[in-house]
Amino acid sequence: VLRLEADGGTLAPVQVVAIPGIVKPGSSMPLAVSPDRRFLYAGLRGEPLVAACFAIDPRTGALSHRANAPLADSMAYIATDRAGKYLLGASYGGNKVSVNPIGPDGLVRPPIQIVPTPPCAHAIIPDPTGRFVLAACLGGDAVLSFRFDAETGALNPNDPPATAIKTKSGPRHLRFHPNARVLYLVNELDASICVFGYDAGTGALSLKQTVSALPPGHAGRIWAADLQVTPDGRFLYASERGTSTIAGFAVDSTDGSLK
Repeated sequence: VLRLEADGGTLAPVQVVAIPGIVKPGSSMPLAVSPDRRFLYAGLRGEPLVAACFAIDPRTGALSHRANAPLADSMAYIATDRAGKYLLGASYGGNKVSVNPIGPDGLVRPPIQIVPTPPCAHAIIPDPTGRFVLAACLGGDAVLSFRFDAETGALNPNDPPATAIKTKSGPRHLRFHPNARVLYLVNELDASICVFGYDAGTGALSLKQTVSALPPGHAGRIWAADLQVTPDGRFLYASERGTSTIAGFAVDSTDGSLK
């Protein structure tokens, strides 16, 4: 746990917290924060495969462990729905997405739904309305679209159920613009960023633009990893692990395109 110093942008250590009951640590651990900021969820990729729940001290940010709950597989990505009632997971190695209920006490329950996907599901996020859920599948070169039942947590294929992405581009992570009308996708294998128009009524995507996150003239390893949109929606940043760089783009306020 680190504290961000607002005046200088430096990070100060607050706490290091171990997860109880772990037999074998994993290579990485996706995190998700509940919408009310009261709980942190960590998806262990070692043994056992659990979602660890921590209560967050609202004053200091310090964590206190509450409980572990089983996950359906090793998850590359986890996120809550907009109401904080369900934990969504995307399993890269298991080729699936899943849904775990979250109780009124903030604790995760065992999974209630597991949905097979094309190879290498890498991310899963709810849309801003809470009516749809999107998942990026790296090996399937697709973004899946599900209708989401906020009462039961059920995922059902949307119409269409998927949007095809350029072959061997490797869809990895997704982010919505704050205006909820634009969705950004970073592709791991060619470091491209796709800009989609988003129809909140149907959950449909329409490709508007594709740009590269690579430095000019790059000819070496490519390994795009993540992207983030600033809270005011004016800028987008994409990390590229192959070049150890971060690409920054200005966002057009009218249509969400990148410059």
